[in-house]
Amino acid sequence: MLTAEGFECFTATNGLEALEKSFYERPHLILIDPDVSGLNGPNLCQTLKADGLTSLIPVVFMSSRYSMEILQAGLESGAVDYLQTPLESKILLARITRYTSEQYVAGQAVFLVHDQNAAPIPTTVVRQSNNRVFLERPAELAQGSALLKPGAALEIHHAAMDFNVYRRCATMTTPGQDSGDALEVHLATGVYRSQKKLPFKREVHFPARYKTPGGFFRLGTIIEICGSGFRMTGIHDSIEVGSDVQLEFKIPQRGVSIASTVAWRHEEDGLVTAGVQAVDETDPAWRLDLTRFLFQDLIQPRREALSASS
Repeated sequence: MLTAEGFECFTATNGLEALEKSFYERPHLILIDPDVSGLNGPNLCQTLKADGLTSLIPVVFMSSRYSMEILQAGLESGAVDYLQTPLESKILLARITRYTSEQYVAGQAVFLVHDQNAAPIPTTVVRQSNNRVFLERPAELAQGSALLKPGAALEIHHAAMDFNVYRRCATMTTPGQDSGDALEVHLATGVYRSQKKLPFKREVHFPARYKTPGGFFRLGTIIEICGSGFRMTGIHDSIEVGSDVQLEFKIPQRGVSIASTVAWRHEEDGLVTAGVQAVDETDPAWRLDLTRFLFQDLIQPRREALSASS
């Protein structure tokens, strides 16, 4: 149903898979069954809220059963809502729109983007009233600018705490009596996040081996994992940017073998450090165990068991 409404959806069969996809895909909203297997809903929500890169993603619990115990556990773990299913599609869409939209606050810095302006125009929010936003009139904006014409299509951009740039499509309107000297725009869509994602980073220190096609394995050390990328030291000086390497390392749950390519290299005092990017996504199952390993300090089971009563 959500796909038919134009949403891009990712599904997970258990809590750990949901955690992995949340870190790698960075969705705008996460819908969780509190009884999800592997890593229950409250524990999953707590883990997401404990990491800076996912802490701002709204989490909504959805379940066919309802109890005060589940409601309390969900809210205490950081969820913003608890919906009981079955649920009418209109209600679900209204809730999703509510939690993926964002209210602007007075004094917030934003940028106006218009096709006929070479660069974004900085301004400040005066106030918001439903789907109308009042903005300070930029001094550099000429009176005859195409952006000021009623009906002009534009975008409002702002940077958020998760380091992404968010944008909303808007339309310039004719100033009303309550506009004063402010620009009045009508919000035409919800919030869209820029496609550029800041991947998570975790410092580690464990041995790995790598080889180029037709070569033999050499030893190095992985010192940081960043999304599907790995920062390694002790790389042989013959390894160049663009080189294909087979990377292998072990984590407690399994051995991992990944087809990769060297994205960058840096040499200082005879020590070569390189960034190796995974290119083999045909079997992404290794990401689940890697996620469990990297975030094991955040995955702490809740002491309270969820009530089984409805």
